Amino acid sequence: TDDTAAIQAAINSGCKRIYFHRPSSTYAFTGLTIGAGTSNLSLVGESYGNVELRYTPITGNGITFVGEADNFTMKDIGLRAINNSSGTAIFSNNMSSAPLRDTIFENLNISGFLKGIIIQGGMNGKIVGGRYAGQGKTVIGGIGVQLGEDANYAYNHGMIEHVYIEV
Repeated sequence: TDDTAAIQAAINSGCKRIYFHRPSSTYAFTGLTIGAGTSNLSLVGESYGNVELRYTPITGNGITFVGEADNFTMKDIGLRAINNSSGTAIFSNNMSSAPLRDTIFENLNISGFLKGIIIQGGMNGKIVGGRYAGQGKTVIGGIGVQLGEDANYAYNHGMIEHVYIEV
């Protein structure tokens, strides 16, 4: 079954924490949007390696930030494109004066996407732990982490530690 509508409704509801747990440790989705003005939202899995969000399309982004978001956390969740998507697992095109602020991505297991995490404008973020695996092919600009776009749209005070990246 497709769980996109239920997950997106929870995100849009204004709740502060969405907890993914067993027995349904696998959730199918076709793309999620974190809207402008979202603050203090956490998407949390039961424990590392036990919860997987499975992205089913072959194109597009798994999770897209649209506009400003503050204090967003995503922890202990797998993001897997089961059909090798040409998109990005987590994408933010906030190249404006309203970037992502105070974000934490912790212990994510990303696979099957062409690109891992792209956040083009932001500040005070952390990417800690986890594994980002590509599609088994070397692609310039492929799987990995990109913080900032250029000198005009930087990512200030970002930290990346203990992340395993493979093609």
